[in-house]
Amino acid sequence: MTVKRFAQGMIVPSLCVVLISYFSWHGFYGEYGAFKLARLDERVAIRSAELEQISAERSRLERRVKLMEPGHVDPDMLDEQSRSSLGFSRPDELTIYWGSVSR
Repeated sequence: MTVKRFAQGMIVPSLCVVLISYFSWHGFYGEYGAFKLARLDERVAIRSAELEQISAERSRLERRVKLMEPGHVDPDMLDEQSRSSLGFSRPDELTIYWGSVSR
């Protein structure tokens, strides 16, 4: 009788241990667990760095576009764009392009 009573007394604690183990495992390794959160933080840091780089590039391009507004065209920008498009330069000139160089 003592073995049966012992087994009956261990049902609730055993279920509690199983439930605690289940939720603990999912708390660390599950889809929204602690380890996934750490990986997500790393990805956020990488994406933030990419965003800063892209934002700087966008600002640079916006400045170049502003120089070509219809009401006010910057003569240097017009000269650079026309030489880039047509490929013309005089033999005694040195042309420096400020944009990205395609290779």
